[in-house]
Amino acid sequence: MSVSGPVGVGTLPPTVGRSEPAPWQDDTYASEVQIDHTVPVHEAWGSGARYWSQARRVAFYNDLGDTRTLSAQTSALNSAKQASGPETWMPPKNRCAYIGQWVAVKIRWGLRVDSKEKAALIRYADSCPNVTLTVTRA
Repeated sequence: MSVSGPVGVGTLPPTVGRSEPAPWQDDTYASEVQIDHTVPVHEAWGSGARYWSQARRVAFYNDLGDTRTLSAQTSALNSAKQASGPETWMPPKNRCAYIGQWVAVKIRWGLRVDSKEKAALIRYADSCPNVTLTVTRA
């Protein structure tokens, strides 16, 4: 994966408030959704957010500038993920897309990747097609 150029301002995915499947779960439909941080707040805290100002943390929590940061998920999927990173949890489908989104959010916000997380990302990414990530830093 490589990183280049700006990304346009985005909005929450179209699944918010609608009954469309979340992008990485089985073919279940969400009549009620929860907003999920691709990189959980607890994970971000341990990856460098603890050193941010309150204003920067709030900007991360509510980032509508990149559609990869937040997504609508069923409560079951969000509960299964909790505050986990890719070293302990992966979605049941569309894992390559999830990895790309995870990496993009980490880059966007300048968050660190620890050795276990990096190993898991590489292990999963080895089975994914090469893609170029375009990220605008927050």
